[in-house]
Amino acid sequence: MQMSGNYMFRAFGYVWLKLILLACLFSAPLAVQADLPLIAMDGKKIVTASTVRVRSQPSLTSSVVGHVNLGTIVPASKRTKNKLKNGSFQHYWYLIQSPTMLGWVSGRFLTDFQAVNKAKIWFALIKKRLDNPDLSFRDRVALYKFTDLVVKNSQGEKLEGAFELGKLLALQKSFEPVNYGNHKKEPYASWIAAHQPEKRIFLDEISGEWLVSAMDYWTLADKYKGQASGDEIAWYAANARLGGECEGDIACNLEREEVTQGEYLKRYPLGRYANASLKRMSNVLEYVQSTLKEQPDYFKEASGSGKTIESLVDIIKTTNPKLSERPKAVEQIKAIQIDFNKATQ
Repeated sequence: MQMSGNYMFRAFGYVWLKLILLACLFSAPLAVQADLPLIAMDGKKIVTASTVRVRSQPSLTSSVVGHVNLGTIVPASKRTKNKLKNGSFQHYWYLIQSPTMLGWVSGRFLTDFQAVNKAKIWFALIKKRLDNPDLSFRDRVALYKFTDLVVKNSQGEKLEGAFELGKLLALQKSFEPVNYGNHKKEPYASWIAAHQPEKRIFLDEISGEWLVSAMDYWTLADKYKGQASGDEIAWYAANARLGGECEGDIACNLEREEVTQGEYLKRYPLGRYANASLKRMSNVLEYVQSTLKEQPDYFKEASGSGKTIESLVDIIKTTNPKLSERPKAVEQIKAIQIDFNKATQ
């Protein structure tokens, strides 16, 4: 196919025009109103929200020139001398530059960034977003993608385990808005499809919710065993939702305690959360005891619970004798064991 000289000239002329416009954009700061005092600065900011608008002027009413994503690190060359009121908020505005745009962003969506403190800054940002119950689905997905990026760039950091835990928690948080009513609709269907092949999530038929597999937490806890983050991750694993329900069945409740609080106490009998774990186990054992009073012949038909009870006895014995919840738990599991032995003799 032949191309005419005039067409080629116009095509190349258009390309050069775009390059000239881009050069002009980055060679001079955006003009602002003459009476607005500015302060020159030389520092970096990190974006603290998802899909933040970059504007042509330090005002919410000015045109949008682009967007920056959660966790993006940008140089800031100027800021307004005074905080500007926008609605019910008052913040400085910063002139930031990314590889593709130059514009103004409200300080409401930025915080200082220093490379030497990057791990602490990332941790604080992830925690703040995880603690926010009002994030939209888009915000939750952005948080997961940010934690994934942080994990890939934090190998060898002291907080590496905490970041990997944050990634699992962010994944679970991203699925909280997904339910029976919308899981076949977009954008939820694509998000489910992206994670199902990894078998990291499953549908709980009882609640209709998508849950992160507890095994992912335990695998991560084992990866950091012996470290402070390992204890923390194991505690989350012990309290991860398993799906389904026991519907008052004694054997089911005992088995769940063995694979949740029991697993935590086996790994960390002297752990930071050992007493809290014993308390949670004690609450379930109390329920089992009250149910046995109503169903005294239960173990005659559920003789398979013997191994589970023996396991719980051994687990509780290995915990620190000084723990305040230990005596009660020891007394409860021994009483249950006696009831079992009487019923199965």
